[in-house]
Amino acid sequence: MRNVSHPQSQVKVAVLSVPATSAETQRQQLQEKIAIALVVISALTFYWAA
Repeated sequence: MRNVSHPQSQVKVAVLSVPATSAETQRQQLQEKIAIALVVISALTFYWAA
């Protein structure tokens, strides 16, 4: 019954067990940084334009 009551832990283990290439990881991190930078830049632009 523990497996049924804790599906999230199983999902996490399944995700962690899947090997990810360093290139894909670096690309994902780069995309996340770019997205954050775009949000910050747009926020600052609206702030300065106001």
